[in-house]
Amino acid sequence: MNDMLWESLTLALTGLFATGVSLYLHRDTERLKFLGLFFASGLFTIAELSAALRTIITEGTANFIANLLIEWCHIFCIAFVLSSLLLFIRESKPEFSRFPLIYGTLPLVIIISYLLVYDTIVLKFWLLNIYQGGAAIVALMMYGIYSYQDPVYGTLAVGSALFVVSFLLYTIIPGYALIWQTCLALGVIITFCGYLVVEKHYANAFTD
Repeated sequence: MNDMLWESLTLALTGLFATGVSLYLHRDTERLKFLGLFFASGLFTIAELSAALRTIITEGTANFIANLLIEWCHIFCIAFVLSSLLLFIRESKPEFSRFPLIYGTLPLVIIISYLLVYDTIVLKFWLLNIYQGGAAIVALMMYGIYSYQDPVYGTLAVGSALFVVSFLLYTIIPGYALIWQTCLALGVIITFCGYLVVEKHYANAFTD
């Protein structure tokens, strides 16, 4: 139980770091993609704090509420991450060829699709895994291409690769939580440090 508590608290701390960085970047750049990451990071933090609370409080009602928070925070978190990635892709295109901004909200349909299978445990499990794996793979492909074009994106590519590795470890060896959670925590820290590096790089390039 103590190990599970510390693992959840560690992930919650990385979530707080990501929340702070994304809020700072949103205020500094006023870009919606960082606002989406702010919501995603905040929900991730709430989910991990709920998981930590679940290891301390064993009372039935509290456990039920904690499980609901963990489940739905993860779903909303994934939806906001995918929405942010879609906004990243939109910003990478020339202004004349960008798709309408409203399309950036399409990943939120994930929430509705999850509701449709809410009573089916197996479908919920596979749907959640597809969403998580899809988000990690899309991020790796996107930042992998960016890093090939500009090495400043290398940190983001490394962070995305760690997300993919943590997802694979979670899928293949779910019993060894410490391993995949360590990869996940490192992925969060490296990725959000990468966002800071990229924004600082282009801010300096613009002022020069």
